[in-house]
Amino acid sequence: MSLNRVSITADKMKQYASIVNFDEMVKADILLCYMSLFYPGDGSIFDKWFPELSCYNGHVEILPKMRSMRYFNKAKVLFGVDSVEEYKTKIEGLKDDIQNDGYHRIPNIKSGLSYEEVGRIS
Repeated sequence: MSLNRVSITADKMKQYASIVNFDEMVKADILLCYMSLFYPGDGSIFDKWFPELSCYNGHVEILPKMRSMRYFNKAKVLFGVDSVEEYKTKIEGLKDDIQNDGYHRIPNIKSGLSYEEVGRIS
């Protein structure tokens, strides 16, 4: 056992993630972090989700399927929007102050949520 670990929590989750795709768990963890920006709480330290599994992230886009308009129309309810324009406006208004420390790899929200490419494929 190495004492040089970035996150013991992430290591344990990876070790026991045999029934689900761990890569998808990493993306879901980062998505929860983004969602905590979309739906902020009262400003306490516990308002933001910190994605412990992000130390295993190897992706720039967390939701690459957002390029598809069909997928966007299914997923837009997560973001509380009705159109691509509203989605982009909401992302532009977010304070993307996610702390990256060199070990955790959390893409900025525009990259992670396919801001530039959303809804391009019919």
